[in-house]
Amino acid sequence: MAEEERPRAAMAAGPGRDCPGMAPGMAPGISRNSTGTLRNPLGVLRALLVAALAAGSCQGNSVHRKIYIALNHTAPCVRLLNATHQIGCQSSLSGDTGVIHVVEQEQDLEWALSKGPHPPYMILLDGSLFSREVLMKLKGTSRISGLAVAAASPAPSQGFSPGLKCPNDGFGVYSDTYGPQFAHCNGSEWNPGGSGVSYEDFPFPIFLLQDANETQLIKECFRAHNVPSSPGSPPQFPLCAMQLQSHMHAAASTVTCMRRSSLQSAFSINPEIVCDPLLDFNVWSSLQPINASGRLQPEQQVVLAATRVDSHSFFWNVAPGAEAAVGSFVALLAAAQALHGAPGAQSLPRNVLFVFFQGETFDYIGSSRLVFDMEQEKFPVRLENIGAFLELGQVSLRNNSVLWMHTDPVSRRNESVESQVRALLAALRSSSSGVSPHPSAPQHSWHSHHSQHSHYSHYSHYSRLSCHSRCLSRCGISWPRSAAPAPGFPHIPEPPAIPAIPIIPIIPGIPGIPVIPIIPIIPIIPIIPAIPGIPAVFPGAELLGSPQLQLRGFPTSQNPPLFPAFPLFLAFPAFLLFPAFPLFPIFPSFPPFPPFPGPNLPRRVSLQEPGVSQPLPPSSFQRFLRSRSIPGVVLSDHRAEFRNRYFQSIYDTAENIGMHYPEGMSPEEQLDFVTDTAKALAEVATLLARALFSLAGGKTGTENIRADPKTVTRLLFGFLLNSNNSWFQSLIKPDQKGILGPFPQHYVAVSSPTNTTQLLQAVLGNLTGSSANLSREQCQSPGKTPGTLPELYEYWWVQGPLDGNSSSRIPGCVRSGVRLSPALSPAFELLRWDSREFSTWTESRWKDIRARIFLVASRELELLTLALGVLVLLLSLLCTFLINSKASLLFGIPAPPGSSGY
Repeated sequence: MAEEERPRAAMAAGPGRDCPGMAPGMAPGISRNSTGTLRNPLGVLRALLVAALAAGSCQGNSVHRKIYIALNHTAPCVRLLNATHQIGCQSSLSGDTGVIHVVEQEQDLEWALSKGPHPPYMILLDGSLFSREVLMKLKGTSRISGLAVAAASPAPSQGFSPGLKCPNDGFGVYSDTYGPQFAHCNGSEWNPGGSGVSYEDFPFPIFLLQDANETQLIKECFRAHNVPSSPGSPPQFPLCAMQLQSHMHAAASTVTCMRRSSLQSAFSINPEIVCDPLLDFNVWSSLQPINASGRLQPEQQVVLAATRVDSHSFFWNVAPGAEAAVGSFVALLAAAQALHGAPGAQSLPRNVLFVFFQGETFDYIGSSRLVFDMEQEKFPVRLENIGAFLELGQVSLRNNSVLWMHTDPVSRRNESVESQVRALLAALRSSSSGVSPHPSAPQHSWHSHHSQHSHYSHYSHYSRLSCHSRCLSRCGISWPRSAAPAPGFPHIPEPPAIPAIPIIPIIPGIPGIPVIPIIPIIPIIPIIPAIPGIPAVFPGAELLGSPQLQLRGFPTSQNPPLFPAFPLFLAFPAFLLFPAFPLFPIFPSFPPFPPFPGPNLPRRVSLQEPGVSQPLPPSSFQRFLRSRSIPGVVLSDHRAEFRNRYFQSIYDTAENIGMHYPEGMSPEEQLDFVTDTAKALAEVATLLARALFSLAGGKTGTENIRADPKTVTRLLFGFLLNSNNSWFQSLIKPDQKGILGPFPQHYVAVSSPTNTTQLLQAVLGNLTGSSANLSREQCQSPGKTPGTLPELYEYWWVQGPLDGNSSSRIPGCVRSGVRLSPALSPAFELLRWDSREFSTWTESRWKDIRARIFLVASRELELLTLALGVLVLLLSLLCTFLINSKASLLFGIPAPPGSSGY
């Protein structure tokens, strides 16, 4: 960076550069008469002064760039406030400056805290040392002026969570009057690794360095200027220093800052707003269209499926939230797509409402507002319309494919609620049976009408299981469905149902001649398909030697067997001892049989309940229970404490949930590469879609409901790695290009709707909507076109996919039921800024966020420079006085003419 900045500065400050509008060699303000003498001799001083100022204005920026090196890829810690206090960080008004000290080991702190002769120090801290203990040490001394944190790569193995051990404590359902034994996470500490540093107040600025090159530049500057030449001696001037500026306008609490802002707004033409409430929009849609301006009748029941969208970290707008939010809302998006494509879904007795809550990290902003709007009848669905509640918590880090079903033990004491919860749990268990790797489901979206113009592939449903598979399921044995073939292995589509024939083709050299098993009863070869979590193992498959016979699920050099591979084929050369019941087809070359599931494919979902009476984990469902006893379940990958070791941190990224791609892939290839994480989340989405179908009154056909792993992998890539991809580009409006970019962040912020909300709305509309044959004008003004039903549907004119290999696109109109509802805390609606019932979080405003490094001279040299400057000023004034007093003598000004006589 320094190599780029300095040549530009030198070139800008080079000789021969005149200011615009000035003739060469002529300073502004100086004029001459026809004889070439100055018209006003006293104006020479003014002319010299103006010339000096002009030269300074021309080259001042270049001098500035020579002195300072800006750090452009940083993220600050900012100030947040609630009803009682403030948290976060801030600098002084003009920024805080200090000599840089690099801390790569904890022992390095001693120099800055006690030994260093040039305080205050600006610490460059290695990310692995960023902990509560270190921050509290730095907070308790005046020798530290600021902190720059270099993100650790890879993430700290011990985990790092700056959030609270009991997230959203005091704003859930449990209190002194409702389940007091569970209040304040009593007996269930959900985030034991939480250090709580995000909720501390620091009097100095803390910045995150997001560019490794800038971090390296600071370290080089430190080694060149700040490292002592010999042990025990102080470093010599000039020293490398850093300035961090992040002055916050708000202070004390939300009550104070909102009162100041309201007074400014009432009495000032240009009010100075000092803080803003955290707000955004919830995204919601329904299986069957709902009149957004009407209200459902009390007898109309809906099943509400919800999840959260936002996340948080110590640093402003750095909130990847892979496990905390993205995995769950991606699974819900895929479930919504699968359910909309299910036969008969539009005629189910109950409707299904999909809700994506914003601001849940900050004391349930989105869910509390939706409950408030339902109670005030500002939302088309009332609380009494909710017959069941299903919420996806953190689901991306499942252990042995287990999901935990959390329920509220307090509300279940009511017999009516208990019976409904049991029915809900039964529907989930029924939907989980047989959920296994499966082919991709069809995309019921606008893109399916333009498949010939797009490079995206679309999928069709595979046929149902054959008779022998159904018979196996009756016996308690789950038959895995066909999945994507392993590398080098041919893909065989699942066949239509055929009768089970006890003849197993086993001779690869004679594909048309079957061999009848002579001993049909003794299963010598151990085959275990029914034990959850253990793949079917066929010892001895490697002995056949043919690469075509190394079936997925069989032991290979990459997939070692669970049992010793005994040479069974040598003992029985003419036949194999198989059970008479034809459990497994041997050769994938025979089209009537599907291939085996691969060793890396996700296993079927297993559902379990916590074994003890346990409260609900932090969830949006708790806000609904505060107003009404609703039967509900929260699905998560953890039984008690979070499995996410990076909860609410900068390290909760795609790597945290196991998203990996083969080396050498382009971004577009990664977009379509189905990762194991995508397959696992597709299973969760399939389970959820089937459960919602059953809860909505569906009786048959749940086995045909399948989430699309290709859609899931695209969603994960878009919301975690790069939203500026070809698929997302085709889903948005032409004027929304600015919301796309690499490494999307999911902080709720104060400007709405955020990029995440807009993308979520576009994606959900595409996955659940349909193409509308409307022109651009009709699509953008649907109320003027008969039959469009704008009270039921939203219409979007989207860019569409690329037209073949050209750069032009095929735009179109999408019709969907996706809508937005406000996610602003009711406390600000009611002007109750000191509320303890609703979230009161606000974010301070600031004028400038800046970080830069430069060389600083010694205090003696600075004082000497100041003294010389003052001396030069005094000499200049003295010279000016002397020249002015002798002007007539020096410049030969003629005496004024006397009176003339005639």
